Amino acid sequence: VLDGGSAVMLPGCANTTITSLSEGAHNISVYANNSAGSTGSASVGFTVDTLEPSLNLLSPTNSTYSTTSAPLDYTVSDQNLDSCWYVLDSASPVVLPGCANSTLSSLSNGQHNITVYANDSAGNTQQDSEYFTVDTSAPLVSINSPQNTLYPADSTDLNYTVSGTNL
Repeated sequence: VLDGGSAVMLPGCANTTITSLSEGAHNISVYANNSAGSTGSASVGFTVDTLEPSLNLLSPTNSTYSTTSAPLDYTVSDQNLDSCWYVLDSASPVVLPGCANSTLSSLSNGQHNITVYANDSAGNTQQDSEYFTVDTSAPLVSINSPQNTLYPADSTDLNYTVSGTNL
């Protein structure tokens, strides 16, 4: 008897597969009787969870950061949420205790990729990724003209050079 419904005969007491189960909690009871009229039974509760967690990476975003740290902010939800972790630049996974937001620190200059993962107790996994850049180097500016001198005219050329990344 599944979820208090009608009894289903199991010929020869053979095992079977229960199909078309809906998402959520279920209860099944199995009854057996012998030719002497004795009856035995067992019941068990179980949950069907085929849905992946909902995960949305909010930060870092696809932009350039001027510091060596960046917030790791995301939202995650699932009725049976089990764990969360991230992988930065193909390094080893870093667990996020309690699926809490965190801060990425000691980031090197250059492009980075982060993937945040969440899984539930049924093993369903979801992920979200983002590329971002860290650039802590200020642009170098050099003025070639005018020079630090006296000019006999009311106009002069401005000639300068700028170098650096992400200009």
